[in-house]
Amino acid sequence: MDTVGVTCARCGRFIQRGDPVWHIHLTLTADTADGWHGYDANTPEDVDTQLNALLQRIDLIPQDMLENQVFQAFHCVVCRTCRDILAANPWQRPWEQDA
Repeated sequence: MDTVGVTCARCGRFIQRGDPVWHIHLTLTADTADGWHGYDANTPEDVDTQLNALLQRIDLIPQDMLENQVFQAFHCVVCRTCRDILAANPWQRPWEQDA
């Protein structure tokens, strides 16, 4: 934060120096839902062969694209009102209404 203040990343409101702010840290990391995709323990190929094939496919992907597919991190500052809104509904899904 600078010495004058900051702007809320959600609503754009200017927050004076010394006023409370809330930091949001979001990290996206790749994983698999059900094991290593592309590896089949029931095939006659050994693990080294399958791993080498995977590494060859990875070599075809540009470095920056590959990095963004595996890891991304975001940080922002929000005001009290936006903190309350995000805490109540972090994924901003529409509220279900009774029929």
